[in-house]
Amino acid sequence: MHNNVELDDIKAFVAVAELGSFTKAAKYLGITRGHISKQVKKLEEDMGVRLIIRTTRSMTLTAEGGAFFRESKASFTRLSQAISSTIDDAEDVSGNININSVGGIIGEDVLAPILAKFAVINPKVHISLDFTSTRADLIGDKYDLILRMGKLDDSNFMAKKVADFEICTLASPDYLRQHKPINDPKDLKAHNCLTGSVKKWNLVNKKTKTKSQITVSGNFTCPSGKSLLNAAKAGLGIVRLPKIYCLSELKSKKLVPAIKNWEPEKVPIYLLYYSNKLQPKKVSTLIDYISKNFKEAE
Repeated sequence: MHNNVELDDIKAFVAVAELGSFTKAAKYLGITRGHISKQVKKLEEDMGVRLIIRTTRSMTLTAEGGAFFRESKASFTRLSQAISSTIDDAEDVSGNININSVGGIIGEDVLAPILAKFAVINPKVHISLDFTSTRADLIGDKYDLILRMGKLDDSNFMAKKVADFEICTLASPDYLRQHKPINDPKDLKAHNCLTGSVKKWNLVNKKTKTKSQITVSGNFTCPSGKSLLNAAKAGLGIVRLPKIYCLSELKSKKLVPAIKNWEPEKVPIYLLYYSNKLQPKKVSTLIDYISKNFKEAE
């Protein structure tokens, strides 16, 4: 029977009990006296308990009605406090933020320092940064943000581009001296190409802007950019990496461009997150902060 009890009827009863009058309660709730009387009567019928004794001149709570009034009022107070607390949390830059990201230099040397600075500015925020899953899910894995490189699959989530990273196709001078020159992307098929998860390399002609996609292969595959970089420095083959990975090697000429007149397409960096609607301020503030500071690292 109690499954039929409706919250609006309980609110009507609490108002009548607290104000001591159906007329005053009806005015307070902005409804008619007849309507609030029907609500209380329905509540009593649904509960199977008499809550109020009515006479033409007065109304009195029964023992059960008094107990129910006290419990209901306390529950509404707790609910109101919970609502206020939740709204305050949503409007405050505080609380937990869970983030999943690509690893390597992008995650460890670019994103992590940005997050650390954000935490210094917002000390009430607790950030959890995870590099463990390349297929993390916002809902299933309970992340607030996911940082991804490259073209995204269709997604029901929002995606904000925060940077475009320059990519380099490099090799050691020793490797290039010992192997056939590379004048065109198709020449890469005759070379030992060191790869991570990407086997199709997209290149653009610097002069004509012609695009070419080549499927490469080699005898060393690893998801770690640092490992690929070290393999290329050792003279094993040609590597394709974000330029930010290779700045010192380019400066010291331990690695040099492997193909003239062609360059890889820039790779976009995206933040994935829930819709902007009803987004906690802590998350929206962090999205703006990451976007602003990531551009400085391009």
